[in-house]
Amino acid sequence: MTFGEKAFNALANARTKAGGVLPKEVWIQTVDDLVALEAVFKKRKPSSKRPAEGRPRNVLFDALAIATGTRDLTKLSRIGGRTVGIALADIIDVEPELTVEKIESVVRSYKARHPTWPCTAMAIAKHWAEFAKTAPTNASKRDVYVEPTVPWREVAAHIFPDAKDWIDPHDFATKAWLEIADTCRSKILAAVYP
Repeated sequence: MTFGEKAFNALANARTKAGGVLPKEVWIQTVDDLVALEAVFKKRKPSSKRPAEGRPRNVLFDALAIATGTRDLTKLSRIGGRTVGIALADIIDVEPELTVEKIESVVRSYKARHPTWPCTAMAIAKHWAEFAKTAPTNASKRDVYVEPTVPWREVAAHIFPDAKDWIDPHDFATKAWLEIADTCRSKILAAVYP
């Protein structure tokens, strides 16, 4: 089967799972996952060897595989395991003190924010920074494109009490961070990160 045929089949399956509509994010994630799998497959030499039976399990690997949909770890194919392993290695590169609880927390956050996106190990690795909730750096505290990690909605409502009466009304209880005007975001950041 050619790569094009594999991509077509993967996108058709993703469209079916998404209810007949394939949002841009799902399309991109599906193709990214397929490209990563193809790269792994090309580098790998075929082998009939399976992992040693008595070898201890990697709890982080198991947690990522299970959190992203693997129901039975003994049925995980080599290519599936390799994909989880690559994603886990990428995550550990940026989060050396990784725990099972952190993996589960990030996967829950990912699924809550993007319920229609595929939740794969590669998707979690790709979006790790978005959901890993670490202490903000000084640079990110002033970046109007990075949503504060501390509660900001009440502060925004206090700073801009007339926001609901603006030409473009702002209800800070429901408005997404990036939907707020840049100038307002910079004032909010200055207030929440004094």
